[in-house]
Amino acid sequence: MLTSGMIIIESDEDLEIVSTIAAEYNSKKNFVVEYYCINHEKGRKMIDYTATVDKENTEILAKRLKVDPINLPQVIYDEFGDCTGTSRLSDIEYVFKEILDFILDRGVKYKLSSK
Repeated sequence: MLTSGMIIIESDEDLEIVSTIAAEYNSKKNFVVEYYCINHEKGRKMIDYTATVDKENTEILAKRLKVDPINLPQVIYDEFGDCTGTSRLSDIEYVFKEILDFILDRGVKYKLSSK
C-alpha cells in the first residue's frame, strides 16, 4: 500500500491507454517509483512496474541528493515531472528508465518488480 507521494508524469488523458509514473513511500517506508498503464475502455491496469528502494538505500539517496528523505518524490518531480507535450506510452516508458538511471547514478540500489 502506497502512503504518500506524487504523480511525476502522466500521458495524455484523452488516449484509450493512460500511463503514469508516481514516486511514493510504501507502508514499510521504502521509496517506490511506480510505472503503470490503465486501459480506460477495458477498465483495468495493463502494465505495472515498481522500483523499490529499501529504507537504508532511501536514506543514502537522500543524503547524496542533500535533501530530507520525505522530499524525494518532489526531487524526482522537479527533475522529471511536467514534461509538456509528452503523451505517448513510449515517452513515459523513457522517463521511467531515466528515473531508474538517476537512482543508479547516485550509487543506490533498487528492486524492480512487475505485476
